[in-house]
Amino acid sequence: PIITGQYPLVIEEDHELPIRISDLSYEDVDKGDEQPVLKVMPGENYSISGAAVYPAPDYNGRLQVTMILEDGEEESEPFVLNVDVLPVNDPPTIIGVSAIPMEGNSTLTILREDVAISDPDTDATDLTLSILAGTDYTVSGLTITPKINLFGTLQVAMQASDGVVAGEIFYALI
Repeated sequence: PIITGQYPLVIEEDHELPIRISDLSYEDVDKGDEQPVLKVMPGENYSISGAAVYPAPDYNGRLQVTMILEDGEEESEPFVLNVDVLPVNDPPTIIGVSAIPMEGNSTLTILREDVAISDPDTDATDLTLSILAGTDYTVSGLTITPKINLFGTLQVAMQASDGVVAGEIFYALI
């Protein structure tokens, strides 16, 4: 068989793409009506399982996937299939909070610098932090005020945003 071309293939990052023979144009003059078998080869920035291609996590751009066709008698020359992987906006993730001491019966402002946030596609300076309402405290911006005479550990809910999407709620112990 001879692979002569391909149809456009586009997926979003972090998704799989099953490659089908119908994604290719090919000629196989000696094999009649039998459809050849597609073999996807390993390469850079993707993994494979059978004929499915999995872009590397958070990868976007053009993947060049090498493949061959086999008809039981012959193998095609390797063909480089182009797959355009579109970026998606990943939500930010709070990965930790610095130890923040707090005096009893006082307020505490949690600074953005106190919270470690990860986001593979947004600059850290563009990320924002929100403190969410809780059962044992009130919130005003990034300042929490515990209930009167509350001593011990306070569980504070917080969330990071990149301006488009907010990440999962993180619970810090203060």
